[in-house]
Order: sequence, then C-alpha cells, then structure tokens
Amino acid sequence: MNTAASTPGNLHTTGLIRNGATFDGADDYVEITDHGTLDLTTDLTIAAWIYPLSFGEGSEGSIVDKDFTGAYALFLDDNPDLAGEDNTIHFNGGNSTVRLIASNNSIKLNQWQHVAVTYDDPSAIFYINGVATTSISDAGPIPTNTTDLRIGNDPSAGFTFDGKIDEVYLYNRALSANEIGRLYNATKKVTVNAPITLDLTNGLIDYWSFNGQDMSWANASNTIDRGSNVTSGNTVAMSTTTSVVPGRVGQALNFDNTKSQYVNLQYKNIGTTLTYSFWAKQSKANTGNTQDAFSYMKTIVRFGAGTTLQFYTDTDQGAATNDAWSEDTNWHFFAFTITGTTARVYIDGNLLAQTTVSFGINTGTGGVGANNIGKGNGTFYYGGIIDEVRVYNRVLSDNEVKQLYQMSRPVAH
Repeated sequence: MNTAASTPGNLHTTGLIRNGATFDGADDYVEITDHGTLDLTTDLTIAAWIYPLSFGEGSEGSIVDKDFTGAYALFLDDNPDLAGEDNTIHFNGGNSTVRLIASNNSIKLNQWQHVAVTYDDPSAIFYINGVATTSISDAGPIPTNTTDLRIGNDPSAGFTFDGKIDEVYLYNRALSANEIGRLYNATKKVTVNAPITLDLTNGLIDYWSFNGQDMSWANASNTIDRGSNVTSGNTVAMSTTTSVVPGRVGQALNFDNTKSQYVNLQYKNIGTTLTYSFWAKQSKANTGNTQDAFSYMKTIVRFGAGTTLQFYTDTDQGAATNDAWSEDTNWHFFAFTITGTTARVYIDGNLLAQTTVSFGINTGTGGVGANNIGKGNGTFYYGGIIDEVRVYNRVLSDNEVKQLYQMSRPVAH
C-alpha cells in the first residue's frame, strides 16, 4: 500500500461521493510515495471526477501527475497562445513522447465531470463522462521515473489544480471502453442521475464508513455514526496500527478473531422493520469457522461452517439460511431485511433467500446479543475486513439493494 500525505494537512471537502479533496490553485496537493507499481511506462488508465473552478495555476492545473516532463501527467489545459488548447484536458507522457489533447471546450467549469485516459503503447484515448472523444495511435513509451506521484499538482513545476477532485483511479492496464463506461456509471448513479428515483438516505439511521474522518481514536466513542441515530461505537482490542486497512470504499476495519476484536454499539430500539448492509472480506484462516459479523436489534449475521449464511433473529434463533453459500476470501456485499415475520438475505445485490419466521425482532432488552460489528452472540468473533455498514428503519426494495451494491462494486477484476 502506498503512503499518501496532503499539503496542507487537511484538504477534505464534500465530494461527488461523500468526501473529496479541494485544491486552491496555488500550492495544495496530495503526494503518494513512489513505488514500483506507480512507475508505469507502457499500459495505464487514469480516471477521476473533477469540479474545476478555473483551469488552475498557469492555466494547466494538474489532476494526476508523476512529472510533466519525465513520466506521465493528466492536467487541464487552457493555453491562449497555442491553437487547439482551449478549455480542454491534456495527457502527457515524457514531455512530447506521448501527447494527447482532447477537443476544445471539452472541460466545463463549476460542474462535476468524469475524465479518463487510457494508454496502451502506442495508442491513447480520452474519455469525457464515459464517452471516447480523442485518440492517437503513434505514441511512444513513457520514460521510467521514480518521482513521487501527486494529485492536484506537478512535482517539479507546480501547476496546482483549482477546485475539487474525487474518486481517483490509476490502473496498470488500459481499460476497455465498456469498463470506462461502467466506471463512470458506477459513480454517476450515486448523485447525478436524473431523474432520481431512489433515495438511499431515506430511513438511513446508522452509517459507519470507518474512513479516517469517521474514526476518532483518541475518544472513547471512536467509531462515528453518520446516520440520523448518531450511534457512535467504541472499538474493543483494536488499534490504528493493525486494524486500519484499505476498504471497499476508502478505509475499513480488519478484525482479528483470535484477539476478540469488535466494535460495540449503543443499543437503540428502532422498531420491528429494518434493513442493514455491509461489505465483508473474510481472512483465509477463518473460512469454514462459525463467525458472527454483525448483530443489531437482537438479530445476528452468522457465517456457518463453510457453506451456510444465517440470519438469526430473537432468542429462538430462527434463520433465513442458504446452504449453497460458499465462503471465499473475496469482497462481498451483504444485505438483510426483516419486517414482521419475513426475512430476506442478499449477496452482491441479488436475493439469496427469503424465509417466513415465526417471530419478529425482539425489541426488549434480552435476546440474542447487543449491537456489535465483528461479534454477535457469545464468543463467535469475525475474522476479516468489514466496511460500509448501513442500517435503515425500513425495508429496502430489491432495486435499492442492487443500487447500494453498485455504488461500490468493483469495475473489473
């Protein structure tokens, strides 16, 4: 994992998807320490959402830049002295070895737009909002360079971006046109689809992202809840050095069940109808073992002995169970709904099982267990990574569950 630092220390702002970074057009940037994986010379894809207020410092505000003259750089371009460089975007690789400029007026100020460039020596293609615009087929290889990578600024020449940048992707291969379209749509659907037919904040009472700004390790209640319930939790036997890892979206928490690690949440009675969802990635050592990933309102999500996924409710421990579920160590999206006596289980956006149970949610103080992430009943602790935990006080539709999955699903393997 590469290390990133920002100058100044806090560039957080409201992005297209929750948090982004804002740059002042003068000296702001995010710097990622150089690593061999960043020294790309023959194949790459750079993609980002941008909200430019101007074309930046020197009218060439950098978006992703590993050295304008010695490696690769993606930057805005509004050079009045050169024909064909008006209100556009520019990809450079090794000064003039690779040089691709989108058509004039392809970049709009004061609005979000998705920009992407793919490079597969000797060809390069620009995409604006998921659509291919300009291409070249006679580029040369990009020189190797060990300069640190920057977002929002060029390492040697400045050219600071003026505005917001969010959802930056760097691949070591050239994505296909279909993959670029999927990458664009996967983020576009969150906030800029028109008309908006699904409201995924309606009824969202708890939301734990585990991102840096939502973890306050110096406080007792260190896991901040961004939902309306404001049910902050406290980590148990966890630390910033071993428990914080890259997640499905931003940062996640890694649970070591040999150390009885979990997040304890304040119990709140929200009624008898709910939906909750999360991303999880089991560790190899724990597949096949009984583990409780989440417990809430006297319900428990339990991974059974390798081939079962169980949704326990109340003290009777009835369950919506699917014996065909096969555990692995990949990221998966899980969602669970219950209303009255009907329980549903979803995996990766698809309905896996629906069961009629003879009881509903226990809203009293007894029952299966307290509210926890990474732990349920007794000593069944979870081993692996959990991210993006949401709780709703209503039942989401099949389509809404699918959209939650698509918001953070991988574009390509």
